[in-house]
Amino acid sequence: MLNIVPSLDTPTCAISTRKFNEAAGKLDNTVVVVLDENNKVLHSELVPEIKQEPNYDAALATLK
Repeated sequence: MLNIVPSLDTPTCAISTRKFNEAAGKLDNTVVVVLDENNKVLHSELVPEIKQEPNYDAALATLK
């Protein structure tokens, strides 16, 4: 599930993001996926517990 919005400054995008985050918060774990412009997976991480944060540095490093 991806939630992509052009700007969180608009009411519609802000509502969409808030509802998405509320629904995702009920899931047991988190997955981080970084895709390139051709939808090739550059990075993926399954975070085993919702209380654990993902490796932000590893995900962001793929964008450099």
